[in-house]
Amino acid sequence: MLGIESHIESFASYSEFADQRIHSRMLFLNRVDVVLADGLIFAEINHRLRADRTYAD
Repeated sequence: MLGIESHIESFASYSEFADQRIHSRMLFLNRVDVVLADGLIFAEINHRLRADRTYAD
């Protein structure tokens, strides 16, 4: 997201993960409030994790 760098210091916490599945797992487990990611990729990963029920692992 353009310009996010100037706002990071105002966030309670901020993390970046290369493994896109971590974003979805953290959201499913209520560990994060927001995920900033490509919407289509995020939706596909969510779909796969729900189908496999691997998000709780």
